[in-house]
Amino acid sequence: MKKITLILLGFTLLAGTACKKDKDNSNSPTPSAKVCMLSKDQGSDGSYSNYTYNAQNRLTTSNSFDATDTSNTNLTYTYTGSQVLVSDGGLTNETYYLNSKGFGDSALLSIAGIAEFRSVNKFNLNGEVIESFFSGEVFGTTFEITTTFEYINGNRVKETQDDGTDVSVTTYEYYTDKVNYAAKSEEAQEFVNANKNLVKKATYDGGSFDSYTYEYDADGKVIKQITTNTDLEVSSNVFTWTCK
Repeated sequence: MKKITLILLGFTLLAGTACKKDKDNSNSPTPSAKVCMLSKDQGSDGSYSNYTYNAQNRLTTSNSFDATDTSNTNLTYTYTGSQVLVSDGGLTNETYYLNSKGFGDSALLSIAGIAEFRSVNKFNLNGEVIESFFSGEVFGTTFEITTTFEYINGNRVKETQDDGTDVSVTTYEYYTDKVNYAAKSEEAQEFVNANKNLVKKATYDGGSFDSYTYEYDADGKVIKQITTNTDLEVSSNVFTWTCK
């Protein structure tokens, strides 16, 4: 249920680290006639994110707090036609250029005086992103990363990332009997299609993995995700929903 936005990837690259992880909106499943969106994601490490939406269920603000280094990220989302400006109110601005499904065909991230990043997405006829080209320049050093995606029955089952030097592959398994009710929220945050079902396991290069189990409310919405990694270390995320 987690993904990395272009802004977060930009900060990751600036810090010199790399992280390998893991939507026609009208077709995203809901457990009832009510529309339910994720309003809070609380990690077992003390980190959390709060989300607010407008009447069209589009994200308007996102506030994230990292308990390990006391940093805060406060983002606002401004919609103008087919464009979305995501800003931290300071030096960082990201603009998404949306297609007819509301997904990002491309995006531009600028960190004034430091770096600039661009991404371009390709989609199949089902509205699923099948390729993402990410490029940028940090302090005069340029890079390019191409990521391709493969799907089965609305779920992303393989992700291949190539930076021109190294190729990494992540594969995913799913609980095909468990609907991903957070799809609308994920699409509102990421501007790409979400998975139809809940992910069961992510396997990375070298055989390392994360496996996932869930707890649900009475409507079948996930209220807790438990992650167990290769070393049997366990972490969790608790989710709060707002329905209307």
